Amino acid sequence: MEFNRLYELKNICKENKEQRDCYFASLDQMLTEQNSSYSLLEDDLGRLDDSAWSFFRDELKPYLFKKDKKRGWTQLFDKFNEAKGYGYLLDKGCSSVEFIPPSRVKGVETPDLLGRKGEEVYLCEVKTINQSDIHRKRVIERKAGSVGDQLNEGLREQLKAVAGKARTQLESYKCKNVLSMIAYILIENDNWQPEAKKKLYPQIKSYVTSLSEERFEVHFFFLGSNNCIEDYTCSSF
Repeated sequence: MEFNRLYELKNICKENKEQRDCYFASLDQMLTEQNSSYSLLEDDLGRLDDSAWSFFRDELKPYLFKKDKKRGWTQLFDKFNEAKGYGYLLDKGCSSVEFIPPSRVKGVETPDLLGRKGEEVYLCEVKTINQSDIHRKRVIERKAGSVGDQLNEGLREQLKAVAGKARTQLESYKCKNVLSMIAYILIENDNWQPEAKKKLYPQIKSYVTSLSEERFEVHFFFLGSNNCIEDYTCSSF
């Protein structure tokens, strides 16, 4: 497999004098050690047309150098997840998909994506719910912890807040012929086991369905350890 778009990001690292602090500075070694994970990422990026990729590549640039002391490269991979939203709109039958530039109005946040299907328009905002601080601390300290299979109040409130934030962004963008506004939520779990995920899936689905209204849809997907989407139902949302 060729990794053309990942190597374009590596070239951005080479152009910067602080390339050692850039995520893809050691891409050759990374591909040797974790080829399957980066194959999935290249697949996601490869679905973008040339215009969308040019825009998205520029958007990625600052995140290639943003490693957080506590959460590592979370911001970069949250940004990469917008490419999954792009692919999601293609899978819904959109003939063209584009990234929406940030608003020039102070305090106004736009959604991420716009897809066209004939004269109909789909707007999409991609959100990622990352692993909790409690779980990350437990991993660092190598402590054991219980893993529940029920939708707890913490995750319920997170979903509500994230969906509400997405809706505000979607409604801020004025566009004709909008058929649907979509909050596309990716959940990076706290080391849930497969059986726990199967039990959580219908609970979360029922809850996010209750957050949806006419022209506003909330959809969620679990993110696996290699940033792939895991499906726990035979039918699509």
